[in-house]
Amino acid sequence: MRKLSICTIIRNEGPYLREWIEFHRLVGVEHFYVYDHQSTDESVAVLAQYVRDGLVTVVDWPHPAPTQTVAYTDCAHRFGQESQWIAFMDADEFFYAPDKRDLREVLAEYAQYGGVHVNYVNYGTSGLEERGDDPVIQRFLRRARHDAAVKLPAGLKAHGLDPNDVGNYHALNARVSSVIQPARVVRCGHPHYWDYREGWHAVTENHERHTGPITASVSVSKLRMNHYWSKSVEECREKFARGEVALLAPRTWPDEFLRRNVVLNDVADGEILAYLPALRNALGLASAPSAEELLAENQRRWNKQRADRYFIKEGYQIHERPQYFHDGRDDVVWQAAVYARAAELARRFGARTIIDIGCGTGDKIAALASEFEIVGVDFGSNVERARLAHPRGRWIEHDLQGGEPLLLPADLVRGAVVVSADVIEHLPQPERLLHLLARLRESAAAIVISTPDRDATRGDDDFGPPKNPCHVREWATAELAEFLRSAGFDGATFELVPANDRDLRPRTIMASLVMARLNAETPTLSVQPVAHDRLQAYAGRLANMISEIRRDGIQEIVLYGVGEAGQTFISFCRAGNIRVRCAVDKQESLWGTEVDGVRIVPLTEAFKERVDAYAIASFSSAREISRGIRAVYPQATRLRIYAPTQDSRNR
Repeated sequence: MRKLSICTIIRNEGPYLREWIEFHRLVGVEHFYVYDHQSTDESVAVLAQYVRDGLVTVVDWPHPAPTQTVAYTDCAHRFGQESQWIAFMDADEFFYAPDKRDLREVLAEYAQYGGVHVNYVNYGTSGLEERGDDPVIQRFLRRARHDAAVKLPAGLKAHGLDPNDVGNYHALNARVSSVIQPARVVRCGHPHYWDYREGWHAVTENHERHTGPITASVSVSKLRMNHYWSKSVEECREKFARGEVALLAPRTWPDEFLRRNVVLNDVADGEILAYLPALRNALGLASAPSAEELLAENQRRWNKQRADRYFIKEGYQIHERPQYFHDGRDDVVWQAAVYARAAELARRFGARTIIDIGCGTGDKIAALASEFEIVGVDFGSNVERARLAHPRGRWIEHDLQGGEPLLLPADLVRGAVVVSADVIEHLPQPERLLHLLARLRESAAAIVISTPDRDATRGDDDFGPPKNPCHVREWATAELAEFLRSAGFDGATFELVPANDRDLRPRTIMASLVMARLNAETPTLSVQPVAHDRLQAYAGRLANMISEIRRDGIQEIVLYGVGEAGQTFISFCRAGNIRVRCAVDKQESLWGTEVDGVRIVPLTEAFKERVDAYAIASFSSAREISRGIRAVYPQATRLRIYAPTQDSRNR
């Protein structure tokens, strides 16, 4: 009788079978029972040599779902007399003893039990998008924390618990695989556990009696089951297309992948690399770098990919596990300029609703409740406090990092202004917020996003992690602009505004994206700037310029000045359906480049466009610029110049 065999059921696992078999031969497995469930790839051909060598028994298994438990029970009954122990596991799971002992030696310590339940250690993509040629155990070196949970229905600890609280879900690594003594079981009741004959039961590696597929805690010091759940993004997509063998059911891509991948790469773990030299030799591969070198390279690649993904400079460090932000109440009004911009846009486009994504306690958005319908989105104690303090608002509980989509009624979003003030820096996966905002932009009038500017706040030599323990990462303006553009937010304008009403230094990035068009029946732009906020006053004066230009029937114009005011003016022109033919700036280094899709040229080049209307986006030199244009313009009598003065026209 053999000491240890493995049973698995496969469907199109051909590329991985040699590595999987050779690895388990190294750790003491003597035979493999492979139930082939309608594979159409090279799986049978890969297994043929092992079958000839007597190492593998292939069972053709075309049975319909649920097929995994039936196959496992069949294996125990048909082949149970051939092995003392049989481990039941998938072909993406690698079973070994962390102390490198032979598994047969370790299992001898559990001979008095019916079976052993071995905890998973779930691995993610390690940042790899595509499949590679190296072994699986070499390519994927990042796993989930042992307490990491995902809000998937099957993981809820008990019926009736709040499904929005991740604390009510079992940890991913708490799931087990079963290693049984076949003579002591009745049947496989679940892919992860068995029904035992009277007098027998299973235990954890710590000799604790255990039933069911989930352990109360995770312990992998003696026996461990590495589960390469996703492999690369490409391979995970193929896995989902194959469906689950247990149910032969299709899986929804990419929802489940995104939910899991949030937590599957938190910890670098190369413990299994101790077996890599022998494995590569068994596979006929050349030697690989050392485990230390592989882990170091994996970490470098992971750090760089995170930086590339979010467009933050290389070498920047983040808070891996940020603290929950409890929005407090004090005398300082934070993001006043951001909410003023949201209100100004709402007035301009006749929006009835302002939606605040990540509203905290709702105090800031609630200040606008007398004028607009306000909707706030947050979770935990923040949204509870918002409901108590501001009953006029509509408060929606939603965790932006939870993986569940935020479903807002279409009529609520249509024509609304959406604001997300200083939220994105709190999120481990900020792309989820951008995906949400991208959906909302299809029907919203405008979106305003803000976050602290890292360089303006802490200097351009700052490499993190953020001073605020609630922040995961912080951007500089140029980095955030690239990140937003990568997510499809073309046309957004960026400016620096004060972080609060006490410190007027411009250190917060405010990005505004306008989707709506001005209503021709309401040509006047109503702007009510915050009294102490000079930038908001400038925005009001630029808006007044747009009103004057539209009243004069001007449809295209030349802009003078491409700084922050000029970029804001361009966005206002687009909202008002006014074409900016080109932009003039005195800096020669800018000539021939573009700002928000508008060419920057010298003044003499602008004259060739034969446009008789000019707008000056300068607040300190408008009169001097106006006189300079008039002095050299070929047909000065036809020229109209608009400047941000009390009367915007300077004719």
